[in-house]
Amino acid sequence: MDARTDLWSLGVVMYEMLTGERPFKGEHEQVVLFNILNQNPPPVHSLRKDAPPKLINLVERLLQKESAKRVQNAGEVGAALREIGE
Repeated sequence: MDARTDLWSLGVVMYEMLTGERPFKGEHEQVVLFNILNQNPPPVHSLRKDAPPKLINLVERLLQKESAKRVQNAGEVGAALREIGE
């Protein structure tokens, strides 16, 4: 675990803020863990049609399972949020 874990967690929080739903669901903790490891969350745009595409892209990059595709540092998040805010 390192700072990228925190960035992934930020993606979870942002997903919940945008959609009002948890990205990974399950009746039991084991199911949630399985889903985190093996499933992709429902696309943000399917739950929140009015969300800005750049924000959706950021959230999806934060939640990527492949670490090479995931946002690598907080600086990237900050830059993306500044761009979204313009």
